[in-house]
Amino acid sequence: MIYVGVTGWGDHDSLYTAGIAPRDKLLEYGAHFPTVEVDASFYAIQPKQNVEKWVADTPERFQFIVKAYQGMTGHQRGEIPFDTKERMFTAFRESIEPYEKAGKMAMVLFQFPPWFECKKENVDYLRWCKEQMGDTKVALEFRNQTWFQSAYHDRTLKFMEEEGWIHSICDEPQAGTGSIPTVLHPTDPDNTLIRLHGRNVHGWTKPASGKEWREVRYLYDYNLNELMEWKANLERLTPSSSNIYMLFNNNSGGHAAGNAKQMIDLLGVEYTGLAPRQLDLF
Repeated sequence: MIYVGVTGWGDHDSLYTAGIAPRDKLLEYGAHFPTVEVDASFYAIQPKQNVEKWVADTPERFQFIVKAYQGMTGHQRGEIPFDTKERMFTAFRESIEPYEKAGKMAMVLFQFPPWFECKKENVDYLRWCKEQMGDTKVALEFRNQTWFQSAYHDRTLKFMEEEGWIHSICDEPQAGTGSIPTVLHPTDPDNTLIRLHGRNVHGWTKPASGKEWREVRYLYDYNLNELMEWKANLERLTPSSSNIYMLFNNNSGGHAAGNAKQMIDLLGVEYTGLAPRQLDLF
C-alpha cells in the first residue's frame, strides 16, 4: 500500500473551502489524503486533548506520522523544559497514546539536525532513543551527509535494520554536508517513509534576506519528469516494503498538495475510506 500525503494540514489552502476555521481543516484534509505528518509535535509535546481531537476528526483508517519533539532530536536551543531526558520521552509517549489506541499511528519520525554527524556518541544516542520508544514504530531521517559517506553508508543501513528503525528516504537539494542523498534502501519489511523536500538548492543553503527560513528552503514545485522519477523509484521499493508513506514537504509556495495529487494520479491509486468531500454533502 502506498500512502501519499503532505506535512502538516494547515498551509494547504487549495484543499479547503473558503472561510474554514483552522480547527476544522483536518476534517476536510481527510477527504483528500489517507495520511499526514504532524508537525506541531516537533515544537511542543501536545496535550492529549489535541491528539484526541485529531484522531476523532479523521477517518477510521487514517494514519498519522508524528514528528518527534525537538528536545528529543537535539534541535532544542538551550535547556529542555524537563528535569531529565527520560521524563521528556515519557511525556512524549503519553501524548501519542490516543493515536496508538485508535490504530492510527503509522510511526514517529526522528529527524536529526545537520550537526548530528556520524560518530559513536550519536550512534549510542540513537540506540537509547529506540529503547525509550519501546514498541512504537520509529523512523529515522538524517540531515548530515557523513552517515551516507562511503565509509559508513552500508553500516548506517545495517544499523537501522538491526535496531528496528524505519528508513526515512529523502528527496532534497544536494548542498554539501547539511544534506543527504536519496538512498533507495528500505530497512523495515513493513514500512518505509519517503519525504520530498523539494530541490531548491539556493534556498537550502542561502535563505533570502528578510524572509523566513522555511518560506525559502521549501519553495519548489516538482515537474512531471521529477514525479515520474519517483513513480519509478516507488516501483523499485514496493517489493521490499509492504507500506510506503510518501509525504510532500515542499509547502512554501503551496505546491505540496498539488504535487501529492499529481503523484496519486500517476500511480493510479484510488483510496477508499476517505472522509466525504464537502461538495458531496449536497
